[in-house]
Amino acid sequence: MELQFKKYADDGGYTSEQIQVAYMRALRSADEIAEDKTEVSEMVANMGERMKQMIAAGFPLNRFATMIDARERIETRVPRYYQLVDGLAITDKEKEMLKSLVERERTGMVECHVGGAVRRAFSISGSDGLPEVRATMIGDYITRFLNEIGQGKKYEFWFQEQ
Repeated sequence: MELQFKKYADDGGYTSEQIQVAYMRALRSADEIAEDKTEVSEMVANMGERMKQMIAAGFPLNRFATMIDARERIETRVPRYYQLVDGLAITDKEKEMLKSLVERERTGMVECHVGGAVRRAFSISGSDGLPEVRATMIGDYITRFLNEIGQGKKYEFWFQEQ
């Protein structure tokens, strides 16, 4: 039942915020919903009804909360990665390249240079998944590299497409 619901949410393009609103509606009675003058889309109302049916069939409430939290974390990964890249002391061309690894799902080898020498390298394959997964993985590599070299050193990022 949970996997079917996740597929329903993914296929419908629901955001974590929309799912949370639907969840709150699913917990309310029909009278409470009728009294509430808050506008919600038909899409969100339909999801709320679906949730209500799942709850009646024994689906645990806490699983909805867990799914909402997981989706919210995923939705914030790519913007956080872009924020990390924008804060790097590198050229605009390097920033564009690092962002394109996620945006265009590019594959290849990223080299992290200090003083003209490679200090760390990592590869990105086509199997590295969704943009939010790629953003997290690449952001982790960059953060480890920066921690490794310490502050005050000039660094560069090179990319070799494969």
